[in-house]
Amino acid sequence: MEKLTIVVPHYKEPWKTCKFLFDSIECQHGVDYDDFKVLVVNDGDEMVLDRANFAEYSYRIDYVIKPHGGISDTRNYGIDHCDSEYIMFCDCDDGFLNNYGLHLVLGAIQEGFDFLHSVFIEEQPVDGGWRVFRRDGDKVFVHGKAYRLQFLKDKNIRFDTEMRLNEDSVFNAIAYHEADVVKKIDTPFYLWTWNGESTVRKQSEDIIIRTYDQVMAMRLKICEQLDERGFIDEFFDAVCKTVADCYYDFNEPTFLKHEGDELWHHAEKQFKKFWRKYSKAYYECDSDRIARTMMESRLVAYNAGLRVERIDLVSWLKHIKNDIN
Repeated sequence: MEKLTIVVPHYKEPWKTCKFLFDSIECQHGVDYDDFKVLVVNDGDEMVLDRANFAEYSYRIDYVIKPHGGISDTRNYGIDHCDSEYIMFCDCDDGFLNNYGLHLVLGAIQEGFDFLHSVFIEEQPVDGGWRVFRRDGDKVFVHGKAYRLQFLKDKNIRFDTEMRLNEDSVFNAIAYHEADVVKKIDTPFYLWTWNGESTVRKQSEDIIIRTYDQVMAMRLKICEQLDERGFIDEFFDAVCKTVADCYYDFNEPTFLKHEGDELWHHAEKQFKKFWRKYSKAYYECDSDRIARTMMESRLVAYNAGLRVERIDLVSWLKHIKNDIN
């Protein structure tokens, strides 16, 4: 039996988009091909990959087709049909950055862990060109991570099928806090590639503000899950972080382009739903906790292009409470 299953969701991506991932796995050094397999799960799309494409590879590739259910349902299918001790998830338009990434993961498996995360490289289009940068210490994206399968089952950690975006944020937040043994790989080996043809990105260049209800659903579910699972300190941190992140959302250039229009008001209403539920918890937090999370969110905001806060936090929260219907 394999030690690791790499679950690869597939939906509408042509083979030319997927080939880099499979080629990059073939190039892995210092691994026994009997120690892992790839499980490709087609999410009920008519664009079925030709199984003949897999014939050139030396490692095991299983290909299944399931009824359409979305990315969360597809990853959950992988969890339910995985028969190895560990599992990781790779998007079919990504790949391994170097030829020893699997060696690092399998080496960590020999020592054992519940949750493994790593530095990974993200590719983004910037001003007509491309920018690559490190995601160091990331606990949000599913990329560059691995999990002990029985740990996920014992703790009932699954992807939320109601979420169309940010589904991995809730999954990883709970997995990280529930894990007894967490390991990190400091060498980047996973490459998250930008796919402008993805179903989500075709919808709008302002995808974040246009899908703010999904962003807020993710933040709300993290707080709910931490509270329900008894992670009290982490719950209060999450409440403070949500308030700070949302405050800086409305100060970032992408949002300011829509100031006062329908999208802007929709986003404010989504935050008010959160504020109604958790404002009491926020005011129960000590000033040091609030200040720390504000500084963390401010750093992220400045890296995203923020130049000046156009309204102070107290005034903004008062506006949300009194002016948003």
